[in-house]
Amino acid sequence: MLYSGIQAGFRSGYSTLTNVLTLHHLIEADAARHIVLLDFASAFDRVGWPYLQQELKEQGINRLVLQLVYQLMYRDMTFSLIVNGCESQKQSRTCGLLQGSLLSPILFNRFINSLLPSLNWNSEPTFPSALFFADDGVLIAPTITKAQRLSNQAASWADRHGMSINIPKCGYMVTNQPLPTYRSQMLTLNNHPIPHVTSYKYLGVRFKSTGIDFVKQGILLSQRVESCLAGMLWFSDTWAPQIRLNIVKSILLPTLEYSLPLFYANYQLNRKAQQWITLTNTYSVRYGAWPNSPPRPAERPGAGRVILRFPAPAPGPARSPDGSPLKQVGRNGAPSRE
Repeated sequence: MLYSGIQAGFRSGYSTLTNVLTLHHLIEADAARHIVLLDFASAFDRVGWPYLQQELKEQGINRLVLQLVYQLMYRDMTFSLIVNGCESQKQSRTCGLLQGSLLSPILFNRFINSLLPSLNWNSEPTFPSALFFADDGVLIAPTITKAQRLSNQAASWADRHGMSINIPKCGYMVTNQPLPTYRSQMLTLNNHPIPHVTSYKYLGVRFKSTGIDFVKQGILLSQRVESCLAGMLWFSDTWAPQIRLNIVKSILLPTLEYSLPLFYANYQLNRKAQQWITLTNTYSVRYGAWPNSPPRPAERPGAGRVILRFPAPAPGPARSPDGSPLKQVGRNGAPSRE
């Protein structure tokens, strides 16, 4: 079975930044005037077997494989709650995909796959009408009429498949338009208005009406890294250097590096983002077992050190002719790490 091209979740060659870059480029190209950011409530926990079974049958899954999925994910499954040492009676589990199972992401992609072609029907290949990373979806439309139609399709699919959309956590954003015009337009889901937003965090990246908000994203990343460092320094007085290094590799660096290529592609266009990257490059990231937590971890030497180095930008304009951040990264080279 072929997955829809707008599904980037749990697929080889795709990542969260795939959708982030695509959405940013569509906003810059003024091809995404109306954006609806969807939030499915407890998406993985609400996948019922009758709905999943029907989807798998329509996709041509072998009968024996269907039986195996049922045996592994739903048959004779029970749960109980333990509060203050007291355990409740066991209850049958009739819906939901198992957390931590390698099958769960694959089954969810197959479960939601029927929604995606209907959203993207009759759309140009270069201008998708929706982007999804597992259950995190964004609807993209040039007009408010099409945005409402896409919202109705998503709500109808959710009702037919036992899913629920958490409307208060959804967002409706109009891009590249004045605020009064923005406020006068309204979209609904199941006859409930979708909240207007001027800023929204999609897949961990902060967006505004003109695309990625690099300033807020830089502040968010720096705060996360400093908070993480401060917490580790407070408790790591007796930790061995190898333990500290492992923590840096598994916790600190992934936090720091997420969305960093986006900053590198655009830092010349934004002085505040450039300042944040310059400070990161200058101070590096030092992590050691000091008796007391320093006010700024980067200002004191430590036993372990990780340096982020950015290659010198290639001469020429800071942005590729078509304004694609991805091409800018490819031309200048991705940041290296020592």
